[in-house]
Amino acid sequence: MNHRERVISQAVKYAAHFGLAVLPLSSSKKPPSNYSWEPLQQRRMTVPEITSCPVWENVGIVTGEVSGVAVVDCDTMEAANQFWQKRPTPVVVQTPKGFHFFYRHPGQPVKTCQADGFDIRGDGGYVVAPPSVVAGKTYSFDRGADELFPEKLPLFDLNWIPQPKTETGSPAVDRRVKDGEAYISKIFAIEGQQAHNSTFRAVNRLKDSGMSELEAWMVLVRWNQTNCFGKDGRPYPWSDKELLHKLKSVY
Repeated sequence: MNHRERVISQAVKYAAHFGLAVLPLSSSKKPPSNYSWEPLQQRRMTVPEITSCPVWENVGIVTGEVSGVAVVDCDTMEAANQFWQKRPTPVVVQTPKGFHFFYRHPGQPVKTCQADGFDIRGDGGYVVAPPSVVAGKTYSFDRGADELFPEKLPLFDLNWIPQPKTETGSPAVDRRVKDGEAYISKIFAIEGQQAHNSTFRAVNRLKDSGMSELEAWMVLVRWNQTNCFGKDGRPYPWSDKELLHKLKSVY
């Protein structure tokens, strides 16, 4: 079995066995220049699509809700040791520079971003996966090659995402955020079309107040539990999936 055949075989295993979204990559660990991967941020390739795709040189795993995983990328041994000692996971991939640690996606937005000493690959991102070879160096499983079931992984902690910095000494910024949360506390969503309109208005108000998407999500989750009711007056909150869709429609 040559390298391309091994890559395709593993891509099929990722998709069919573990339920992950996969992505064909070039030898430079990026999607081929003539291949648009944006649709794969929202859906998984089928096995026939994988086996018939002509552009496999390496394989990537699409991170985020579509795969059910979030990955922490540590590029140094020191950073990897510090991170993993406090946040162990059974699935670890050794990269040419460091390690990838796999966690279960929390069902809330996980921003692909840089943190202190590591990178986070979440929604809209991907990682190069075994058995990819880049510049002669191989990506391989350090542990957990057969344990990559998203639902069995430790939960990714949203607190690992660095909080956005606000302007130092600018009470106006803090006031806008607090005003946004206070404003939506007066908005109530009653089952039916009015609930959709009220929720959309609440999300818009949070965005207008200057909140980031993550900050707005945290506020909106609390609001969903206290301000959404059925026609009978009982609590009737949106599901996380419904609420996230409404957030994404504005941000």
